[in-house]
Amino acid sequence: MALTGKQKTPEPKAPSMGKMAAGLMKTAGQAFKHGRVSKEVREERYDTCKACPFFDEKSKRCKDCGCFMEAKTWVGGDPDMLCPQKKWKR
Repeated sequence: MALTGKQKTPEPKAPSMGKMAAGLMKTAGQAFKHGRVSKEVREERYDTCKACPFFDEKSKRCKDCGCFMEAKTWVGGDPDMLCPQKKWKR
């Protein structure tokens, strides 16, 4: 069923505690293995997050993984593994 101009995209729901724990473990592994990214990469990632419908401006968290994006955007490693929406380019 196609969305018409009057229908809104459904609001993303908060992730479960299990999904948040799994994401935290994955992120911690990437951080331990790869360290931090440069300020330039971090800013690029955070700008991408702020433009994403899953970003909660009030809490600065991702509604998909539940992570605090002001911190997670610094983590080095595979961007597709770190961003559940696979929106980070590097």
